[in-house]
Amino acid sequence: MSMKASLSANAKLLFAILLVGVGVALTYTVFEQAISLSLDLIWNNLLHTNTHRLLILPLIFGFTLIFFWLRHTFDRSDKSEGLGSTSRPTLANFGKILLVGYFSLLAGASLGPEAILVPASMLLGAYIGNSLFARKQETSFLAGMGIVALFTAFFHSYIIGILAIFLVAKQAKSKPTLSLLLFGAVTAGVTYLVLGVIDSKEAVTLPSYSWHINLVTILYSALLIASGYLLIRLLAVLDTLFGRVYILAQKKSWWQHAIIAAIGLTTLYLLGGPLVQFTGNHSIVPLFEQSATLGMLGIIWVIVIKVVAMAWSKAIGYSGGMIFPTIFLAAALVALLQLYVPSFNAIYGLIAVLIGAFIANSKTGVLA
Repeated sequence: MSMKASLSANAKLLFAILLVGVGVALTYTVFEQAISLSLDLIWNNLLHTNTHRLLILPLIFGFTLIFFWLRHTFDRSDKSEGLGSTSRPTLANFGKILLVGYFSLLAGASLGPEAILVPASMLLGAYIGNSLFARKQETSFLAGMGIVALFTAFFHSYIIGILAIFLVAKQAKSKPTLSLLLFGAVTAGVTYLVLGVIDSKEAVTLPSYSWHINLVTILYSALLIASGYLLIRLLAVLDTLFGRVYILAQKKSWWQHAIIAAIGLTTLYLLGGPLVQFTGNHSIVPLFEQSATLGMLGIIWVIVIKVVAMAWSKAIGYSGGMIFPTIFLAAALVALLQLYVPSFNAIYGLIAVLIGAFIANSKTGVLA
């Protein structure tokens, strides 16, 4: 290939990356805002479910029926899960993923948006690749750039976007090349700039923290690593147990399956209270604020119900991911520890729990 042709190809790829960065930033922001505003409007402002708890029944049952009807209506081959696969890259499938995921989270599933937005972002990248390039290589590459853009958006962090490049390389079972690093850096940069322009908000809200570290932090972090490991092993056991219920529910009609799912979720939310509802990303700061009132037994109860709700939501068939709810669990364990060690550094505690969680996940795969 001549130098002129090579420059032209790289310029075209940079243009495609610009489209991916802008498209994913907008997709993330619109989807997150749609979920946040809908939950706030319907669950909180309209029905005040935090105080009128029984009103969660019509919400969970109603939106769960809509979700399962949509999932039943759309061909299951259009459903994407994980980092490794996407639907056929069309705008229709892109819309289906987001629509089905929206009603799953609106129904109150104790799952995160990442398992919805990951395939949607990959599909968007692949769609742009298909539209601009003839070769499959560029299409796959741009699908990977969708992941880089999404991780940048999730944490509003250029650094996290750069780290996501290595995740993309691992998923593709290849070593990070110079071109991958350069184009990935551009993708993360474009996404980060767009997020700033549209004043988007990060997916996870954390309490204030510092990076100061001491011996106490190291010792208690080891305890939290073990706690995170055990929680995910428990989650895996519950996922297997509820998976048997899913097998039985699949043999019934879609609406009967929906009712079974809604009964379980409603029961857990009535038992656990508002803190255990939804993804948990916006409940982290309230959890720390209420920790003294909840006390040891109250926080343990929240942790137990949250684990069960996560396992039920995933196993019974709701759409969503386990990573962000796991961050809430990490925050709850840190809040529990801070009841007795108030000076303990929250950010290191969160990292420690997640390390233990990911070690357990390497054996169970339950967070996938």
